Amino acid sequence: MDHVRISDIAKFLGREYFGNDGEITDVCPVNDIKSQAMTFVRKYSTVYLNDVNSHGSILVIASPTYGNGQIKPAHILSDNPKLDFARAFARFFPPDDVHGAIGKFTGTIIEEGAVVHNAVIGKNCYIKSGAVIGQKGFSFATDENGVPFPMPHRGKVIIGDNVEIGACTTVVRGVMSDTIIGDNVKIDDHVHVAHNVTIGENTMITACTEISGSVKIGKNVWIGPNCSILNQVEIGDGAYLCIASVVGKRVKPNTKVYGFPAREV
Repeated sequence: MDHVRISDIAKFLGREYFGNDGEITDVCPVNDIKSQAMTFVRKYSTVYLNDVNSHGSILVIASPTYGNGQIKPAHILSDNPKLDFARAFARFFPPDDVHGAIGKFTGTIIEEGAVVHNAVIGKNCYIKSGAVIGQKGFSFATDENGVPFPMPHRGKVIIGDNVEIGACTTVVRGVMSDTIIGDNVKIDDHVHVAHNVTIGENTMITACTEISGSVKIGKNVWIGPNCSILNQVEIGDGAYLCIASVVGKRVKPNTKVYGFPAREV
């Protein structure tokens, strides 16, 4: 379904909507709001509040902490906004799957045993056996009984030129936006790159590293073996992550961190 009324979404969810009815044609993350799109917010944030209030023609599914008229565009208040968003996402905007990949492919080698879907691949890339690119990621909303509901994924994996992806490495497609791997990025074997991750040019990621959802990694970054990077963390340009670092907060550009939790050397 390409478009739907706000009132239809509210009726499907069994909830009241506030504000003007209108047409919704897409979904978007709250940090990248699009006109006529549906988004959601959970934890209270004045930054997110200002973001949604700067757009008129959207639908926001929000926690009750955003009540009392704080949200100006159309909105639905929910005790479980992520679950309601996921249900409406799956019902009205089901993802289209692309089997295989599209791209320039000049000089690109995809070894036997690699699985590639929902991806755009650049020139002179090397994807080793056992790599899995473009599959749906691990993202769920849970209901009041603790039952997981899968979040739809409709983004792609965008791979630049001269990229290497190691054996048994997984790169997940985006939920609403794309997972992006910049030019000249080199990813070792047994690495996991979750949904909506962005990796800048010339970055090198070594074996057994886990990169959680919506992480932003800058250019010319080195990530040592067995590192773990938590959701939505930002790694600045030129940063160096020592072996087995567990990174839970922003890493400034051109700094070296190590340990659990990771701290600056």
